[in-house]
Amino acid sequence: MFNRLLKFEMSFQARQIGFWVVILVMLAYGIFVAVAPDLFGSGLSGSKIKANGAQMVAGGIANAYLPVIFFGGIFVVTGILRDKTSNMTEIIHATPISTFDMTAARMTGVFLVIFLSFFVFLLAQFLGTFSPSLDKLTLGPIRPLYYLHPLLLFTLVNALFVTAFFTLIAGLTQNRMLVLVSAIGLFFFSIMSGVVMELDIPKWAQALVDPFGAIAYALDTEFWSPEDRNTRLTPIYGYLGLNRLVWGAISIGVLTLVFTRFKRGLVTGKTKLRGGVLQAKDIPAYKSAQPRFGLVADIAALWTRTKFEYLSTVRSVPFIILASLAMALFAFLIIVTVFFSPQKLVPTSLFMVSIGFASFLIPVLLIIAFFSAEMVFRDRGAKFIGLLDSTKVRNWSLLVAKWLALSAVLATLCVLVMIVGMAIQIVAGGPPVNFALYLKFTFLNAFPNYLAFAFLGLFVQAFVPNRIVGMLVAAGAMAFVALVISNLPFYHPLMGFSGTSPGQVSEISPYNSWVYFRWFNFYWGALCVLFAVFSTWLWRRGFQISLMRRFKEMKTNITPASGVVAALALTAFIGSGIYIYQAYDKVDWTNQKTQEKLQVKGEKLLATERDAPHPHVRSVSINAEIFPEKQEAIIKGAMIFENASGVPISEIYVNPASSHEEDVKQFDLKGAVEVTEGKNAEGDSIDEINDLGIRVFRFEPALEPGDKTELDFETFFHAPRLADRSVISKDGTFLNNYGGFGASSRVIPTMGVPDIRIRNSKTRRKYDLPELEKLPDPDAPDAGKVNLFGTLTGPADYIDFEGTVCTAANQIPIAPGDLITESVDGDRRCRTYRSDTPISNFFSILSGDYAVTEDSWTSPTGKTIPIRVYHAENHNYSVQNMIDAAKFGLTHYSENFGPYQYNYFRIMEVPFIGFAQAFAGTIPYAEQGFIMDSGEAGDIKTLDNASMTTMHELGHQWFAHQIVPGLSRGFNVLSEGLTSYATMDAYEALYGFDKALYALENSTIAQMQALSFIDREKEVPLAMAGEQQYLVYNKADWVLWGLKHYIGPENMRLAMRNLINEFGSNGPPYPTTKDVTDALREVAGPDFDQLITDQWDRIVWWDMQFGEADPRVSKLPNGRFRVSFPLVIDKKIQTEEMETAESFADIEGESLNEWVEIGFYEEEPKRLWSAWSDLKRVRVTEDESEISFELDSLPAFISIDPRRLLMERNVQDNVTPISSKLASTD
Repeated sequence: MFNRLLKFEMSFQARQIGFWVVILVMLAYGIFVAVAPDLFGSGLSGSKIKANGAQMVAGGIANAYLPVIFFGGIFVVTGILRDKTSNMTEIIHATPISTFDMTAARMTGVFLVIFLSFFVFLLAQFLGTFSPSLDKLTLGPIRPLYYLHPLLLFTLVNALFVTAFFTLIAGLTQNRMLVLVSAIGLFFFSIMSGVVMELDIPKWAQALVDPFGAIAYALDTEFWSPEDRNTRLTPIYGYLGLNRLVWGAISIGVLTLVFTRFKRGLVTGKTKLRGGVLQAKDIPAYKSAQPRFGLVADIAALWTRTKFEYLSTVRSVPFIILASLAMALFAFLIIVTVFFSPQKLVPTSLFMVSIGFASFLIPVLLIIAFFSAEMVFRDRGAKFIGLLDSTKVRNWSLLVAKWLALSAVLATLCVLVMIVGMAIQIVAGGPPVNFALYLKFTFLNAFPNYLAFAFLGLFVQAFVPNRIVGMLVAAGAMAFVALVISNLPFYHPLMGFSGTSPGQVSEISPYNSWVYFRWFNFYWGALCVLFAVFSTWLWRRGFQISLMRRFKEMKTNITPASGVVAALALTAFIGSGIYIYQAYDKVDWTNQKTQEKLQVKGEKLLATERDAPHPHVRSVSINAEIFPEKQEAIIKGAMIFENASGVPISEIYVNPASSHEEDVKQFDLKGAVEVTEGKNAEGDSIDEINDLGIRVFRFEPALEPGDKTELDFETFFHAPRLADRSVISKDGTFLNNYGGFGASSRVIPTMGVPDIRIRNSKTRRKYDLPELEKLPDPDAPDAGKVNLFGTLTGPADYIDFEGTVCTAANQIPIAPGDLITESVDGDRRCRTYRSDTPISNFFSILSGDYAVTEDSWTSPTGKTIPIRVYHAENHNYSVQNMIDAAKFGLTHYSENFGPYQYNYFRIMEVPFIGFAQAFAGTIPYAEQGFIMDSGEAGDIKTLDNASMTTMHELGHQWFAHQIVPGLSRGFNVLSEGLTSYATMDAYEALYGFDKALYALENSTIAQMQALSFIDREKEVPLAMAGEQQYLVYNKADWVLWGLKHYIGPENMRLAMRNLINEFGSNGPPYPTTKDVTDALREVAGPDFDQLITDQWDRIVWWDMQFGEADPRVSKLPNGRFRVSFPLVIDKKIQTEEMETAESFADIEGESLNEWVEIGFYEEEPKRLWSAWSDLKRVRVTEDESEISFELDSLPAFISIDPRRLLMERNVQDNVTPISSKLASTD
């Protein structure tokens, strides 16, 4: 009987529309994950991590549970609860089928269809790897075992758990809506479980909190190398094995409970006969209804139905559960971030709404999908549709009521988020609640977007046959719009269906983009009106009518009024769309695909011009008029250029500060004429060059070596336009001469052909471009000819700078240099700055309504340097930390590296950016940097990022502005890498070793391991690193930390000082990583020559652990203790020419000769790693060796490399206890 019932269950599921929707979704999801990983997958595959490698496949299967959560609830409703939903319970239970057979067959059927959905995803993912569109270099060998192994390990337990969970909910509630609600609840729980990885709790607890095994798998593979990630099968032991065992047992236990607790098809209740006779006196007297018709009646019906729909929703158990879960998720994320993150943040109103609504997006989309279907099909599900549709109420009243009610529900949820956010802010002791900011963000940034998605969710209900399919289709449509459309290569803003906000929210600056808000909301609002009208025409009236029949009969529902509304909405939609399109076309807006083609064209067109000699900038003088209230500016000035190339220059390429020809008011180059037609000296079309935003000038006669010329320019920077945002903020304007910093803009012209070549290797292969030409090696003769800033702001060495900046009287204008004059004339404030020492051709201009906190620092020579922090008046939380860090850093760097070169140091708060940037003595600093809680100085397990970032940007005044890197391979290590070392050195001097080590492990090393996994490009040795951030920031920091503690802090500082003395502020030749390693070798001596080679010229990872034998302790006659233990060490080596790393033992000519530190502790070193009773250093030359030391005291623990001096991925096995029973007396 069981087999027959199971066969029936499977055939029944296969006949359901929902089943085939699920299969198609999982099939499409699997194919898209394989074929388009950038859009639908992790997007992490590349030359290092293969798209079909073991971990990428296993990770895809592990995370495929997300859609299956919802599908599992649907399968349980159609499988377990169908007797109740189809009113067949009594008939089915009257049959002689045994409870065991019935229940087991239905549970097994649900399990099998869930497993099948996983399998379809896996099969599609496997077949997708054969797509000809895939970049073959991102694929490894095809191994079916990579798919089958994780399928069994993840899918069996996950399918079992999903079956058990939803079956239990079905049995307890007997309510299909609550089963579907529990699916959303389980999804919320999965999000919360992912956050526990940020908490300081045991890893076994992190592994067990996730029932689907994804966290456990991440923990087990945390320290895998790229080779391991591509080839190692999913482990069946460790945290994942524990997770599978525990959740498998829980699932079996729940299913067993279901068998024993629920009988006859999971019915838990009993039917009671109700007695009694209704007496006539109990019947209330009713007056006869007086029917009303016309517009007033329709509006009354609309109001009544809207109240009914709204109250029915917000009073329903599903809404209360979902709203509570969404609020709990929001509160959980906020509490973890505020109280448990290593870098704690001050809970300001901006922080609360930003984090709150970011975490609320996915929950609200799920709530929209659920209630859009529930509202549309509620009357039909309650068997009320026949009575309702027999009334005179018009279709539009019924439908619009549902749309208004769902909008009101979303507004209610937004208000709840506001209330929860404000409550947490108050309880957490944050600053006063900024109620206006809560309102602005909620109803101008978040709510318009939710409203658009709500209308989309309701619109799709007109095309689906039932509630469940409606939920699936609505969720799919919203996911496509929210996550996919904007990432399509042919995307245009007219495709980005959503509510549009007036811009980013800041506690400093008001909204900057009202023109976008008006036009795009009008455009999409017109489309939503069309959705509504079309839905009324397709409205189901009476009993279920097929979609095709409703289309055929639609004309009968078209009334003159609805036709006029539709015509007006269509006209508004098309008209505004045309206007918006023309606005974008006017500014030559390009999408991703067009931009890539433009870059390809530019690379080929300007292949020879890119290396043509150009004159160097020698001085810049600017006059900036900023009008914050209008969001406009006029920047004019003069640039002096000198031909320092050694050869005559007859033709040059100049880039105006604006791509709009009408905004370039003056652009005159003395001694040269602009070429506007024909061809350039290389025979390329001038028109095509101009299309790239580049102007061509020809000197007549040629500019001889040593000759100078002057470029006079004036550029207008406009107020916000529909397709062209303004670079001027109403408060907190940030401009510079580079323009590569997000919200900022380049404000002066640059000389030379910009390097617009595509950097991504995968994209280059797509367009059949050759491998990107490498920069000169660090030891090449021409490696130091050009400096880093030459690639950013045009050829230059050091420049003289003078600038006059005028702005509104209530704002402060800021530029590099000493403040020379300041004047206020009416509603205008002007300041003139001049640098008394040459600066790099890299500067910024700012304007803001700032409060100023001042202090000063006295240099070792007695010179007083004023320190000023310009910040919003209510953003003083991190200001004192910044000042203290600046003073400490100035002392530390000046004493150890050399004098500070400027007469000032300034930090300026800037809205709408996410970084800090070091210009000459001036540091624009992101708004969020001013709301950091640095915690207690003595609390080791906290990060003081406000101080660390301040000292990092201050460190750039030595390493970037004095040591200017030569443009060669590894150039960015001299800027970011050496600065990261200096920062950590100062941080350790400020807070001590243990807090610095915590920062190294939880910031530097953690970021390196995470970013190295994300980065798609092949890893290169540190000395050759270019734009791979995990190398130039994190690896360099770790490497220099280790070497510093090996050779001593003073020796390391001496190496940096020698480097600055030789190359600081000297112009060409500029230093390279070869000069850095030479300086390191000079002070380190021959003992560390091999270590420097390993860390800089090769890619080397060490693997150190204790041998199998336990440590041995013996007491010596002199009262001391001899401690002996086996040490196992391996060294994985990879050169730039090697595809994968190999053990030193497998490489001919390689051997071990490593300095390894051993720490001895009287207590387990969980927090204070510096609390060693003894720290020894030993040279290891064998992969397995017996290490022995004589100690004054008996330790309880031994640690290998306790200061993290060598690069080792997994140090969890680097500590071992010494058992007291091993101790013996000689």
